[in-house]
Amino acid sequence: MSSSGCLNSDFDQYGDVESFGKYPEWQKQLSKFGFVQDRLREWQPSVLDKIKRFSCMTIASLDIDGFRIDKALTITVDAQADWSDHMRDCARRFSKTNFFIPGEIVGHNALGALYYGRGMEPRMFADTVEEGFNATNETSPSTHIRTSHALDSACFHYSAYRALTRFLGIDGVYGANMDTRINWAEGWQDMLGTNDFINANTGKFDPRHMFGVSNQDVFRWPSIINGTHKYLVGAFITSLLLPGIPIVNWGEEQAFYVLENIAGNYLYGRQPMTSTVAWELHGCYKVGSEKYFNFPLDAALYGCDDPNVSLDHRDPSHPIRAIIKRFLGLRSTYPALNDGFDMFQLSNHTHWIVLPGSEGTGTEMGLWSSVRMSHKGLQDFSGVPHGTLESSSKAIDDGGAGLVYGCISGIQKFPPWGFKAFVLKESWVTPSPTITKFLPGHDYRLESSDEGPTSVEIAFQFSTEMDCDSVLNSIEITSNSVGKTTATLNRNSVRCRRLSPSKDNLQYVAQTPSTWEVAATINDIPDGVRRITVRNATDSSKTLVTGSVDHFLLRVGKPDNPVIFPRHANYTQGFAKERDGKVYVRHKAAGATQLRCSQTWGSSWTPWLNYTGEEFEMPPKNWTGTSLQQWAGEHVVCQYYSKLAGSSHHQQEGDVSNSTRRFPHLFVNGHFNAFGFDSGIPNQMAQISNNGNTTWWIEVMAEWPTAVQFNVWGLNPDGLPDQTSLFGDVNFDFVLDRLPPGSLRQNVVNVTKSPPAPFLGWRFEVDDATMKYNMLPAGSVSRQIAIFSLMWIVPLLAGWVVVLIFTGSFYKVKHISGVARTQGLSGKLRQVFEMKAKSRPHEPDSSSSGDETRPGTAATHINTNGGLLDMEIGAPRKKVLIATMEYDIEDWAIKINIGGLGVMAQLMGKALGHLDIIWVVPCVGGLQSQHPNGYPVDQPAEPMVITVIGSKYTVEVQYHKLRNITYVLVDAPIFRLQAPSGPYPDRMDNLDSAIYYSAWNQCIAETLKRFNPDIYHINDFHGALAPLYLLPQVIPCCLSLHNAEFQGMWSVGNKEEKDEVCKVFNLNHKVVERFVQFGEVFNLLHAGASYLREFQHGFGAVGVSKKYGKRSFARYPIFWGLSKIGSLPNPDPSDTADWSPELEAASNTGKIEIDAEFESSRAELRRQAQEWAGLEQNADAQLFVFVGRWSMQKGVDLIADVFPSTLEHNPTVQLIAIGPVIDLYGKLAAIKLHRLMEQYPGRVYSKPEFTQLPPYIFSGAEFALIPSRDEPFGLVAVEFGKKGALGVGARVGGLGNMPGWYYTVESTPAKHLISQFKDAIQGALASDNETRAKMRAVSAKLRFPVARWVEEIEDLHSTSIRNALQKVDPFFTDADGEYTEEFTKKLASLDPRNSETETCIGQFLARSEKKWFEDYKCQTWFGFLLSQCVQDVSRNGPSPSPAPPRTSRFLGIPTRPHSPYTPSVVSSLYSEDGEARREPTLAHPNVSTCEAPDSPVPSQVLTSPLQKFMLRKLFGWPVYTIILALGQILGASSYQISLLNDEQGQTASMLYTIASIYAASPVLWWVAFRRLPSVWVLSTPFAVYGVAFLFVGIAPFASSTFARGWLQKVASGVYAAASSSGSMYFALNFGDEGGAPIHTWIIRACAVQGIQQIYISGLCNGIPAARASDIVISSICFPAAAFLIGLEALVFFGLPEYYRQTPGSIPSFFKSIFRRRLIICFLVAVVVQNYWFSSVYGRSWRFLWTTSHAPTWQILLLVVFFFGIVWVALFSQLAHLSREHSWIFPVLAIGLGASRWAQTFWGISGVGTSLPWAIGGSPAGGALVSRALWLWLGVLDALQGTGVGMMLLQTTTRFHNNFALVAAQVLGSIATILGRATAPNAVGPGPVFPNLALSLEGLGNASFWVCLLMQIAICVAFVTFFRKEQLSKP
Repeated sequence: MSSSGCLNSDFDQYGDVESFGKYPEWQKQLSKFGFVQDRLREWQPSVLDKIKRFSCMTIASLDIDGFRIDKALTITVDAQADWSDHMRDCARRFSKTNFFIPGEIVGHNALGALYYGRGMEPRMFADTVEEGFNATNETSPSTHIRTSHALDSACFHYSAYRALTRFLGIDGVYGANMDTRINWAEGWQDMLGTNDFINANTGKFDPRHMFGVSNQDVFRWPSIINGTHKYLVGAFITSLLLPGIPIVNWGEEQAFYVLENIAGNYLYGRQPMTSTVAWELHGCYKVGSEKYFNFPLDAALYGCDDPNVSLDHRDPSHPIRAIIKRFLGLRSTYPALNDGFDMFQLSNHTHWIVLPGSEGTGTEMGLWSSVRMSHKGLQDFSGVPHGTLESSSKAIDDGGAGLVYGCISGIQKFPPWGFKAFVLKESWVTPSPTITKFLPGHDYRLESSDEGPTSVEIAFQFSTEMDCDSVLNSIEITSNSVGKTTATLNRNSVRCRRLSPSKDNLQYVAQTPSTWEVAATINDIPDGVRRITVRNATDSSKTLVTGSVDHFLLRVGKPDNPVIFPRHANYTQGFAKERDGKVYVRHKAAGATQLRCSQTWGSSWTPWLNYTGEEFEMPPKNWTGTSLQQWAGEHVVCQYYSKLAGSSHHQQEGDVSNSTRRFPHLFVNGHFNAFGFDSGIPNQMAQISNNGNTTWWIEVMAEWPTAVQFNVWGLNPDGLPDQTSLFGDVNFDFVLDRLPPGSLRQNVVNVTKSPPAPFLGWRFEVDDATMKYNMLPAGSVSRQIAIFSLMWIVPLLAGWVVVLIFTGSFYKVKHISGVARTQGLSGKLRQVFEMKAKSRPHEPDSSSSGDETRPGTAATHINTNGGLLDMEIGAPRKKVLIATMEYDIEDWAIKINIGGLGVMAQLMGKALGHLDIIWVVPCVGGLQSQHPNGYPVDQPAEPMVITVIGSKYTVEVQYHKLRNITYVLVDAPIFRLQAPSGPYPDRMDNLDSAIYYSAWNQCIAETLKRFNPDIYHINDFHGALAPLYLLPQVIPCCLSLHNAEFQGMWSVGNKEEKDEVCKVFNLNHKVVERFVQFGEVFNLLHAGASYLREFQHGFGAVGVSKKYGKRSFARYPIFWGLSKIGSLPNPDPSDTADWSPELEAASNTGKIEIDAEFESSRAELRRQAQEWAGLEQNADAQLFVFVGRWSMQKGVDLIADVFPSTLEHNPTVQLIAIGPVIDLYGKLAAIKLHRLMEQYPGRVYSKPEFTQLPPYIFSGAEFALIPSRDEPFGLVAVEFGKKGALGVGARVGGLGNMPGWYYTVESTPAKHLISQFKDAIQGALASDNETRAKMRAVSAKLRFPVARWVEEIEDLHSTSIRNALQKVDPFFTDADGEYTEEFTKKLASLDPRNSETETCIGQFLARSEKKWFEDYKCQTWFGFLLSQCVQDVSRNGPSPSPAPPRTSRFLGIPTRPHSPYTPSVVSSLYSEDGEARREPTLAHPNVSTCEAPDSPVPSQVLTSPLQKFMLRKLFGWPVYTIILALGQILGASSYQISLLNDEQGQTASMLYTIASIYAASPVLWWVAFRRLPSVWVLSTPFAVYGVAFLFVGIAPFASSTFARGWLQKVASGVYAAASSSGSMYFALNFGDEGGAPIHTWIIRACAVQGIQQIYISGLCNGIPAARASDIVISSICFPAAAFLIGLEALVFFGLPEYYRQTPGSIPSFFKSIFRRRLIICFLVAVVVQNYWFSSVYGRSWRFLWTTSHAPTWQILLLVVFFFGIVWVALFSQLAHLSREHSWIFPVLAIGLGASRWAQTFWGISGVGTSLPWAIGGSPAGGALVSRALWLWLGVLDALQGTGVGMMLLQTTTRFHNNFALVAAQVLGSIATILGRATAPNAVGPGPVFPNLALSLEGLGNASFWVCLLMQIAICVAFVTFFRKEQLSKP
């Protein structure tokens, strides 16, 4: 067999045509007709030979005398003729010499002429009728087409039928061209001249057309007004007038009038003769007529109300039967009527009318007379009586025979539709007698008696007086019953009598009246069916007989007998019983002959068995099907056949239980669920039983108009809708119809009307007893409008409400007034039981600092010998090693102290007297003024030998002992490079700094070896590497975090860098990878955290304030491997008084008393401060003081930005700002404050340098300004507060413990901080003096005791001991002063307004730094990019005039090899304050940022022009980022994978396969990402995408449908594997830039997500459309495949060098994942959402495109509008707001709540299916408005998803982010599989998404609330964890 092309077959393969409708004849010849009649290719000789053989076998086997050729025109005429000749020859072999072959010719006369006989074309038609009469087999061949005869005649002549229809007054256009004329005489002449009437067997003229009034394919005449009368006229014409053969269709003699309720263009009636209830149920014709105009239907409209329709119709006494019998009797009596060839019209009295629908075709009305006679020369009826009529002058046109018309001078009045046939009196023959009526009626149903034998009286009426005895003797009674009782005719009851005939009682013309009757009683009738037969009765003259055997039926039985009462007894209780696990049937069908039963609702049956009436045991049930097709309980249905009734249409069923049902279940299919192919839409009807009747109901909401269908079995195991039990209503009679499974007619209930207002849907109710259904309006428009409105408003409103709540909760200025801090009982008990020792009084120390303290505060001092704690008796003193670069050697007067760490180091030396302290310090330069070598010489020690880059170096060492402290001074040139004012290296990323810290840590390690301390107390990152040099020896450690922002990092992004760094630090690779390396960064602070994690169970890290440890743990990924970071709050060094929990509790509960003396002294102190600063001496002045480092961290720029407005609006405000300048922020703040001094003389004093301050500066100030962006402890706030200045600043880190006005920092952009800072200042200024005095009193009382700190540090040490057993770009420092100069110029126009905008320091530096880095990047793009850089610099630079690129600041020779910039994984992907943030984000406090960096800028390594091209920017995006964004767009998320297979009601196996691929492939991408350079995982997916498109493209060329399907499935799987890489593109894009402002990421997300949504939309709508066209598939997929594979090459060879580095290790990475609660929340959210939403995601998207009311282009415009215009507008606004509030986008997004739930709910629940109230009730408008809401919710869902992405970006690193997304893909895929397998909404809305517009019952579903509340709970969790885990939040 050929494997391609069309298969050779005996049958035509050109599709089907309907049984009705107009089709060209050639199309009918090629097609399968009416789904059942195959067309053979009879024109092929081999096929025709088979047909001949089989046909001849039929003649031989069945002894038939002819064939009727159905639809003869569909057979080629030559083949028909050849076959007919062969059949005649075959018949002759069996002595059949006149074999008859008529055919059905539905076409016009000329077309039929080709088939009749030898065939005649129009040019061959005879000129006269005589030519037709005289034709023979020897007639000239020119008059015929062929020599062989095709058809002998027409079987039911349609030309005559059409003429008859017109003749009888039916209106319409139904004639055919070249048809015979309507006048009967003229029509007969047309036939004579055009049809070959030669008998093929005899060779003689023999017209044998078969004429009828109706047949099985045309309407029943009695169905219309006066239809039976018209029928009789037609029967008179076809039986007696037309020469030929009369044909009578079954049921005509019974006046059948019920029509098939199928199609208005195909009217016919095929009611069976036997009893059938269905024809009564469906008996009301409803579909009208398309063929006839104003078709006068009458009886057919009411058949369902006529119980006689369901009776047996073999009634011998029917009056129409008697009339037809009389017509046929006349033909037998009078040869002219049977065989006469001639028929002439004698005369007519008529007129013409034109009916309105006939388009000009006239209808003749009136009276005609015609004659039927033999044709002279051809026929001789000699011997037949003749007579003479009155003479007439008109001759008969009989070919010259000379006959003249005969006349009747008078005629009785004709009734309407009357007819008469005249013969001479002497020729009259009396007709045979006939039965005219049977009483009580044929097929009479009688309920049997419960009180004894049943009797019934019967009677027969005849047309003639009969012989009574003859009639009685001819009666026979035959029974179908159970038992031995026999019915008998009681002869004693016989009554015979004459009747008086009355024509008034006659209904029809020619009806025979009743003239005689015989009556009698039948006794002892058992239940069952009786047949009463009258066999050939004789009349009273004994000369005439009925000549027939007439059967009449009589049925007797109980009401529950289905044979007797099939309509009402088809269901009965007690029919089936169950005993011992077996089912038994108690039959009640007396009258049945055979039976069969089923326990599977007719799916399978027992064999036919003889009916005995005995109880029947059902065989074991054998049924298979789906779980949804199963039913509860046992149900039995039995079918009964009655031989006498001639019918098996008797059925009875029942249930073992008390339920009443005739279906196991009933499903509704329709457009709303793709007629069952979409199995996910709830479509099972509910059942209500009431008084033994069952009503099935369901509420449906769809787009109206629509169509529905009722299906008993729903979906079969093959996933396709069952076709065996489908019900619809093809005739609109509200009775369900069942058509054959293969019918081309759609068997549906057409719902043409929309529900009336205020309803939305229809409630369908089906009575399974009568199969009648009803439609009641359901649903509520008001509920729908409410839901619609809430969907539009609530999500966005909720989002803004959450934003407002967030703002209200965390943006408030917190007025800390000093409310006593109390503890609960648990806190007190914890203190009691955890206390390690009790404090005791201590003695004053003569070496105290002597600093002034305000009256009323503690002035006690620490003991220099320690001893603050009562240690356990006999406990050894602990030896603790510390190493700091800030230190204080009191006896040598050497103090290296620049910040909080120095202060605390100094305090440790003084306060920890109970410990033996080993203190390692480096010798710095610049102290030669004190000693010749800078340091005295005490105890020289053995030098230390360190190794750096393979070389050994000697470090000089000396020991100095002071009290309990042993100072270990290490001295080397690298240390001497630092100064007392700057003990730290300027940078923490270059080779010089690496050498410094290597030497420092190796020296500490050597000290650890020499002194073997009990614990090493690490402070910050500087010495965190030291314990690693001792491995495998482990030493207990603890780690205090004073400023975790600084971590000590060097890039190890490639092997060369890693080798170099390892050599510098003298550590092997394994140790580095295990402890130090974090991603591509060598991180010193991470080394300390890793050490604690590995050897102390993660214990030992603490922050220097209660909040700082928690925030550090949340902000810095290097700590996420720890379980937590504790707190060791710094004390107030001056608070050395006794402390105990009891004392603290007593202090907190004591009364706050204002120190009046101090308050009165403050005016003088203020005056002194004003005098010192040169300010106006004003006692009422509101004096603000800032003392500290002038840096970004301390927020000095905010003071400079805020105070122009504050000074302008508050005349009494004064400002003193003092401190050293640290960075550009401080530098510009100094310039701006200097400008303020000029603008507000006497009110502002600015001194940007380190200054020793007199105490009255602290005590005289009213407020202390502390607007720090980050403050680990905030000692300055304590110092000021203790001395009387109230704090005004940020509540970050350790700030906010002292009374004052503090604002929260939720975002770091300057605009936000300025707004918050201003509010705090205003709050402070608005307070009254009394409030301030109370707050100062509280400040005096608040304690931060050293004693408590000592106790806590002791606890930390003890517990720690127990638990033990990057490369970066240059800093922006404005080294050449360009931006400083520009800022200075701007200050010329400084005013309160522009101080916070144009001259805002933060915003100006953000813009300047961004421009500076752009210039930097430009200088690294050599070649053809240089010109573009020049243009960008001149166009975008801060200077208004063009300037050439400034390359000089980037030139220099690096001190170590550099690789391209590698952003640290510990840095965020964004920078809130606008600059491209790098690590560290702040210069170290001691770095003078006014000087040029000593480590010049490295060059980007660009190895090819392609890489340069990929870095070129389009619309601000580097080309490579656009391509990577495309990879993200192509990637489907785990809940979108259902889109990869577009089947309705997607099969579970396919989804499982795709989901499994999607779950496994991300793991492979992740492994590749961790082991290979990123370029591999970013390029390979494009090639995989290309392969997927290639498979789709070649699928149409597959050799079979099976192969094509598999190729498409493989393509889906390959696409799933590729799309699972989407997380890589999201996490790794923009990798070379290091960071970007949050608003930039929002804009990027807007572009990517918006395009992705449009792509997904196209994916949903495009896949099904594309699969419909092979050309479209190939023309799209092949170029797409080539393009994607090309992208793979472009990405692989063109990505920047950053992507070509091998990823570094992140120790304890997976443990850290589970430390991030937001990641856990994200993964939980993915699992929850995938479980509930993924399987219905495609369904939700299909809602967008699936509507019959709106065209696709309109929906496309909506998509573009929402994901284009609305999307961009929303994101633009959010991006703008995010410049000030970085949190606003994610918080708003999460605040939207269950947006995906809402979108899914609207899309799949059906609520939004139809909006009849929208846009004036327009269906198209409603569809578009509904989809607009869906798109709006989609926008919000996408916005929420993007917001979650922003949360991940703001709370995790790239590594963590990437892993979270990969894990989400894996878990999401698993959840998708579980959801598809177990979720209540696995394949559709289910109870999770009920249609609440139809009914509120869905609110009772637990799954509805579980799903919804889960979504809301997730949102709450996101908001909660997000605020706590932001990386940028201080």
